[in-house]
Amino acid sequence: MAEAKPIFVKAITSITIKDAFTLLRGEENAATEYLRHTTGASLAASFDQEVTKAVEAVNLTKFYNPLADAYNTSTPLTGG
Repeated sequence: MAEAKPIFVKAITSITIKDAFTLLRGEENAATEYLRHTTGASLAASFDQEVTKAVEAVNLTKFYNPLADAYNTSTPLTGG
């Protein structure tokens, strides 16, 4: 997704010296955690609109909602 590129570029170009040393000395997943921390909210917001459009385009809720409703109201399956 083109919208993701500037989010990652900003995160990478905003790395401080302290961040860089933390990444170098950190756990194996230090870079992943850094990117998750610095890009997670922005990526989620950016992708949310696209996911919503895709779900609407294939009428996913048309099929999913009745199934979810039936499951949620079925006491033998849910134990309620």
